[in-house]
Amino acid sequence: MIKLAFDARKYEDYGIGTYVRRLLKGFAQSHDGPECTVFVGPEFHPRSPFPSRWRIQTLPYKPYSVAEFVRFGRDVRQSGRSLFHTPHYTTPLAPGVPTVVTVHDLIHLRFPEYFGLPQRTYARFMVGHACRTAELVLTDAEATKRDLVEMIGVRESKIRVIPLGVGEEFEPATPETIAAVRKRRGLPDRYAVFLGNPKPHKGIDILMESFRANSFKSKELSLVVVGGSEADDATIRQMAARAGIADKMMHLRHLPEEELPVILSAARMLVMPSRWEGFGLPVLEAMACGTPVVCTTAGSLPEVAGKAASFVEPDDSGGLADAILSLDQDEAMRSSLRQAGLLHCQRFRWERTVQQTLEAYSSVL
Repeated sequence: MIKLAFDARKYEDYGIGTYVRRLLKGFAQSHDGPECTVFVGPEFHPRSPFPSRWRIQTLPYKPYSVAEFVRFGRDVRQSGRSLFHTPHYTTPLAPGVPTVVTVHDLIHLRFPEYFGLPQRTYARFMVGHACRTAELVLTDAEATKRDLVEMIGVRESKIRVIPLGVGEEFEPATPETIAAVRKRRGLPDRYAVFLGNPKPHKGIDILMESFRANSFKSKELSLVVVGGSEADDATIRQMAARAGIADKMMHLRHLPEEELPVILSAARMLVMPSRWEGFGLPVLEAMACGTPVVCTTAGSLPEVAGKAASFVEPDDSGGLADAILSLDQDEAMRSSLRQAGLLHCQRFRWERTVQQTLEAYSSVL
């Protein structure tokens, strides 16, 4: 049995948090799963049961701190485990055991203009340190593997691509469930949904520009933004006001997990206008709910969406506006993408991600 030390301090996050929660849930349910020491932050609240033999250790130091870099390695060494997996590029100094690191994207390096000098310097140092010291580097998609080879100089043989999965809870909701959530949330009758945060590489500014361009062509279509923090709320509303679509935009955050598949199922489409994505999990989640997808050709999105989405170039607000309008008005296209998406997303399952991750662990021991 693999004796694993696992960094789960991002358990409560979006994005990487989904990855962390799904891996741990899969490990706990697997008959050949590892025996784990799970390192967590003070806000940790497990959403699925862990085996009683696992140890949960709360770490007191802040993320992205000098204490984290220096002291975390000591805690890993003292855990007595034989392998360490960090699902983010913040690998500590001298963990003392073989290490596996997951690098989801290189946004800080690909778009340095979005970050201050301290953030850029920290990210470049930490990604380089993680990739040099790890026995194996995992990525979600071939696009990030290419970035690691070209931008960091990691050997291809050191990188293993393991795609993410889509949860079983993502499925087309019943009309009765949709009606209940629509009433409870006050959802518009006809809307496109954006799932994510307002970070610049997510392209929500381009999405709002496209809605302004469409405002006289599709008066019925609204925009529902799902995700982001309370601090993001003001940013999102200011962006909508600048685009002149404040009356056509709704922002939902802190949704119960069971409501997200319903919000997706009720939408006319999911729109993902990203300038870059390391994976793009919302694309698959929408497809599993039977919701057509419009996304850009940036990063991993073409390999994740396959032929089951309508594609536009990043930063093309006019092209995005046309794609949204076409999909909203063309029922034959909607039906075709719906069927293609439902079939395509079946290739991505968390069980497969978990099994391939366990195989990756075995390869370095």
